[in-house]
Amino acid sequence: MHAGLDRQPRHILAFHPWNKGNQGIVASFAIAHHNRSVLLKFFVIENEMRAVVTETNGPVWEDSCVEFFVSFDPTGYYNLEFNTIGTVLGAFGKNRLERAFLPVEMLNQVRANTRSEWKAGKYCWEMIVVIPTELFIYHQFTSLRGVTCRGNFYKCGDGLKEPHYLSWSNIRSAQPDFHLPEFFGAIVFE
Repeated sequence: MHAGLDRQPRHILAFHPWNKGNQGIVASFAIAHHNRSVLLKFFVIENEMRAVVTETNGPVWEDSCVEFFVSFDPTGYYNLEFNTIGTVLGAFGKNRLERAFLPVEMLNQVRANTRSEWKAGKYCWEMIVVIPTELFIYHQFTSLRGVTCRGNFYKCGDGLKEPHYLSWSNIRSAQPDFHLPEFFGAIVFE
């Protein structure tokens, strides 16, 4: 099931909305589904790696972090954020301020496996994430096949020496803010 992610196209996080440059950071992802699970694989190359947050729903965005935001309808969106050691933060709501953390027992069902290496003076890491549809507690799915939604994918590191923000779908905001669903792109689970 996870090997199929390597056959999926890689999507580059090409936008750097609040950086002066990309600081040598390269990030991409592949996405697929297995009817009742979203499958993600992130690929990251960066100059610095930080992984200190170990508490579920802790401030993982301060570490080297990848994120998946998804909205199935106008009621709100889910944000799932992972640092390089697989610590997860998950919440649901309409915007940055109106959010509720997802229950820890539900987040414990998410599987995140990471592999990293030091190569040519850079940290290179990959993360496979398996998100069961049961995690989307405000929505009911019998299968993801044919589901159309909106979302975005991010790479950040707010607590690094050189904070950075990369996105798949461009964001037009003066200040760093991933919580802007009006800039989400279309996602179709075939």
